[in-house]
Amino acid sequence: MQQFTAKFIAVLANIEAAIVVAAYTLVAAFLLTDVIGRELFNTSIYGAQKISVQATLVAAFLGLSLATGKSSHLRAESMDMLVPQRWSAGADRIGHVVSFVIFAALAVVSAQFVLETYGFGIRIAVLGWPMWPVQIVLPVAFGSSALKSVAFAVFPGLVAHRDIKEFGD
Repeated sequence: MQQFTAKFIAVLANIEAAIVVAAYTLVAAFLLTDVIGRELFNTSIYGAQKISVQATLVAAFLGLSLATGKSSHLRAESMDMLVPQRWSAGADRIGHVVSFVIFAALAVVSAQFVLETYGFGIRIAVLGWPMWPVQIVLPVAFGSSALKSVAFAVFPGLVAHRDIKEFGD
């Protein structure tokens, strides 16, 4: 079961990383093309900045999930001194369980948020596109982080991808 979980997390991380790369490529392409167009041809790409902001949001939230998968997200390292070394493994497991609860709650709340945005027909200013397809990254990223956190609580050997191979490994 641990090997299946490791492979699943690796595949998930590779998909997330590919989307992040695509999103940042889109940001760079739109902004660079927009600047060149304005400076050289006195024209710009309509909505380039808004599209870039939306793509950056997608990359940022999937980046959270990637950081969770590497166990490199922000945490209170100062608390490490309060826990005796012999309890460290147990404290780490508790930390992953707490992370799971927080991420799972955020996934549920953000899913409700996306459903409300969809229901109200809210659109992205300037572009006029529906907002919910971009917002879907919220429950996806939080849900992915929740899955990774619970996997790390159940299988501590997976932490920091010791057993997980992905891009470049």
